[in-house]
Amino acid sequence: MRFRKSDEFDPPSEFIREITMAQPAIAAYVRALLPGYPDYMDILQEVNITLWQKRGNFRDGTHFKAWAFQVARFHVMHVRRKLAVDNKRRMFSEEFTEWLAEAANHVDESLDQKLTTLQDCLGQLRPKDRELLSIRYSRRGSIENYARQHQRNAGTVRATLRRLREILLRCVQDKLPPHDHPA
Repeated sequence: MRFRKSDEFDPPSEFIREITMAQPAIAAYVRALLPGYPDYMDILQEVNITLWQKRGNFRDGTHFKAWAFQVARFHVMHVRRKLAVDNKRRMFSEEFTEWLAEAANHVDESLDQKLTTLQDCLGQLRPKDRELLSIRYSRRGSIENYARQHQRNAGTVRATLRRLREILLRCVQDKLPPHDHPA
């Protein structure tokens, strides 16, 4: 699918889905290229505006995140040049920044694979175990409340969580190549 600017065929919902799914990765990418820069969200907004304006340039079958990272890299380079001139700040060399960009891109691809594997492993658990993990790792409630609601001992719930984490770790390790195992 090619995102065109014409009104007759402009599927904005598909483009919005792509850009929304990529937001955490783009933000992490920008932060990796400008460590400690407090206004990285401003850059992210500029990247989003540029992506929207240039959506007609995106080609179906290409990697959306890679395209978004390329746009983000140009914005980061512009900010780096401006910071270096305005503040006479010392900045990393262009070569080092390029290396950071490549490293950040690789980390993102590895993270995507790990998250997909974790989702697969979570899908193998019983629904009540997924519910317990969801409650534990979200802000929806405490272990004590869960134990009380399900008439269980809080210590038993903690032991169940420990067992579930071990099951998930083994599952992920079994599915990932050895060099990608979580620590």
